[in-house]
Amino acid sequence: MPDQATHIKVAALTGAALHFINRAATHDPLNPKPFNWGDFLLDVGACTLGGIAADVGEPADTPNHRGFYHSVAGAALAHYAWTKLRGENLSPEAKHLLGVLLAGHVTHLVLDSGTPNGLPLI
Repeated sequence: MPDQATHIKVAALTGAALHFINRAATHDPLNPKPFNWGDFLLDVGACTLGGIAADVGEPADTPNHRGFYHSVAGAALAHYAWTKLRGENLSPEAKHLLGVLLAGHVTHLVLDSGTPNGLPLI
């Protein structure tokens, strides 16, 4: 079972990667933006928070701790909520952070799915 340190490292690296992917995708060569450490750290932090959130709701006290937050159905519901919120009157930055937070949750589930217990459907 991946420990909390592994979840934190993988989610933080994912947040950093997503930051640079987003930066490259929105790059305007005629109007380049300087690197912003605050935005970078916000992405890394949001993804890391998403990466440990499942174990906050369902602490990893035993290998059989996985409930709804660790399930395929929970991930599907989170994705559904994210797609609905993206259509709301949220700022582009808020929509981006919600996506990064969800990506962190997905890293958690991917790591846990590789264990002998896998992920429950519900």
